[in-house]
Amino acid sequence: MKSICRLLILPVLAFGLSACPQSAEQNTETGSEQNTQSSPAASETSAAPASTVPASALKGDPSKGPALLVSKTCGTCHMVKGVKGAAGNIGPALDGIATTAATRVAGLDAEAYLHQSIEQPQAFVVPKYQPVMPALRTTLSDQEYADLIAYLLTLKS
Repeated sequence: MKSICRLLILPVLAFGLSACPQSAEQNTETGSEQNTQSSPAASETSAAPASTVPASALKGDPSKGPALLVSKTCGTCHMVKGVKGAAGNIGPALDGIATTAATRVAGLDAEAYLHQSIEQPQAFVVPKYQPVMPALRTTLSDQEYADLIAYLLTLKS
């Protein structure tokens, strides 16, 4: 019975592993490296495909920010007073972020800091907080990203 189970499990296991993405495969014919690893966050979302227009060129609508904070789960970790569903305490509160963002990293203004925080959250971790924020840029369409940044820039202290 054990040998039959082994014979059935090995092909299934081999097939399953062959479907797993590789992190960075070396193409021996061209010598170029191909990154074929897909981000779990990107595959679990239904974000609109990125446009050819840079997100920084889009005009953000700050009125859409509160809904994005909730729908994109920012409020699970961050608190914003007056936004139902944004009551988290794992990350820093976002009230006043438009003011404090400009002071967090030397050489970055508030907008640049917010972009970095969403795209590369481990680049600067606010003191007293853990580096647990995932890079969420891939979960946002370009317009949603512009809207969220525009909203966060209205949260002055």
